[in-house]
Amino acid sequence: MKILIPVISAILSGVLVFFVMQKRYSSSVEHQRVIELKNAALCVQKQLNEISDQIKERLASFTEGIGADRDFSIKLLVENDRSAPVIAESAIRYRGAMGFSLLELTDSTGLILSSGHFPASAGSNAGDKLSLLSDKPVMMEDNVMGMQVLAWQAKKAFKIAEIPFYAMGGLTVDDELLQTLSPRDKISVLLKRGDDIMGMQDVRSISEVKNNEIIINDKKYPAVEIELPYKGDGEMPKLIVVAM
Repeated sequence: MKILIPVISAILSGVLVFFVMQKRYSSSVEHQRVIELKNAALCVQKQLNEISDQIKERLASFTEGIGADRDFSIKLLVENDRSAPVIAESAIRYRGAMGFSLLELTDSTGLILSSGHFPASAGSNAGDKLSLLSDKPVMMEDNVMGMQVLAWQAKKAFKIAEIPFYAMGGLTVDDELLQTLSPRDKISVLLKRGDDIMGMQDVRSISEVKNNEIIINDKKYPAVEIELPYKGDGEMPKLIVVAM
């Protein structure tokens, strides 16, 4: 009996030490995962900034091309022929070359002269959209061929013969765009807007991000939320970086 007591005590001490060390190890691993996730979120933010800069640069290139087009200026300012192909098709010609999903050209009042993504909207007024946008890209709802989509857009003011015009353009936000934001394997970038989820298939349930965690389909994952610039009355979209 005297021998058993020290043995049992040693075993209990060993078990206790094991559980303490296991807990510390698990905590350390979890802490490391959160640090890696936050670094991944920084990479995603950098990607967002780069895409935002590209939108601004491409809009500037579009307006420079339009401003230098002598035929465009003559048809619009001299002949006042807004239905001329050089005007009505200008955004259609440039949209693909600029890598845009959406591209429009308007006069100073917001009247659409040309739309690359919705040609039939030429002649309509986009003044409300024009008032929401600035030279810094934001996310907003837009109408593409009669369908409401989430788009990441900016506007660029320019002049032809001292007469003001605007270009508006950018990208639709979809699964493909979200995939390009992921910095590496096992990092998913989701966009949550109410009950709608982009960037992941078969999501039956999803929680809010709390304490660097999110619950997807009843399973916990480390997660970080990135604030997005959004304009409009709809529900604010949330960009979520998840370590799967």
